[in-house]
Amino acid sequence: LRLAQDGVFNLDDEVNEHLKTWRLKGPNGWRPSATIRQLLAHTAGMKAFGSACYPRDADLPTLDQVLNGLPPAITAPIEVISLPGICYRYAGSGYCVLQKLVEDKTGTSFADAMRTLVLEPLGMANSTFEHPLPEKYWPNAAVGHHSLAQAPAPERWLAFPETASSGLWTTAMDLAKVVIEIQTAVIGQPSKVLSSAMAVEMLKRHAKNAPVG
Repeated sequence: LRLAQDGVFNLDDEVNEHLKTWRLKGPNGWRPSATIRQLLAHTAGMKAFGSACYPRDADLPTLDQVLNGLPPAITAPIEVISLPGICYRYAGSGYCVLQKLVEDKTGTSFADAMRTLVLEPLGMANSTFEHPLPEKYWPNAAVGHHSLAQAPAPERWLAFPETASSGLWTTAMDLAKVVIEIQTAVIGQPSKVLSSAMAVEMLKRHAKNAPVG
């Protein structure tokens, strides 16, 4: 949304118009016309996709390997399976495509782009999209537990290469800054990342069966 606001692209542009080294496709060579807005709103007809978690010391797949379903990725290729714009179906896979879009348009990693565009302007000093988690954050990182075990899991936490859909490390206070920014922008008060018009667009329901903006 920040990049659209800055005129880098339009939300209703077909995403393939802006992707440089990868193209969104469907089965049997079908090239769907999915827009950036549809990907954001989970109405692009994407194949349902649950982000895979990897041991934090594993050989993580690159974004291209995730998109193409190539090892060491453990998920299938990302594709459109139904006509875009018809209905809402939650699919984190669309956000993997958006991650690729952001990287192609900014020329940086998604983590670096998000730090520059969102995290730093909002003062989110304890948040990052970096995976695996850099060691400087380890002392403050929440530790996972298996089932009802009282002892922390030996691996402590996992890594997610699908950073746009699953990769935010944050704190309650930092996340509250996002909520405050959206609330402030929507009512037309001075904001740091999104304009009032873009914040309203963010919260608009884009499909009849959609429970989200």
